[in-house]
Amino acid sequence: MSNSPMRFGNPPTRFLTWLVAPLLVLCLALPVTAEVVKLSNSGICHDSASRWYDRTKRFVAHDSMEDCLRFGRAYKGYSGSTS
Repeated sequence: MSNSPMRFGNPPTRFLTWLVAPLLVLCLALPVTAEVVKLSNSGICHDSASRWYDRTKRFVAHDSMEDCLRFGRAYKGYSGSTS
């Protein structure tokens, strides 16, 4: 028996561990790209095109502007959907 430290798995397993683990961490660290539409406390819906979007801190999140508009109104300058 040698006095060398124990190694984790055989060389192919170690290679896969060093390859997969950082990729998994990277995938988990990426931000979610789904846009949240914010319904402010004053009842105004803000999508990311609104100049007030980043300043709106107290809100109810909605998945789409269409959904948000069922509960509030659009911000001034909202152009609606282009489709």
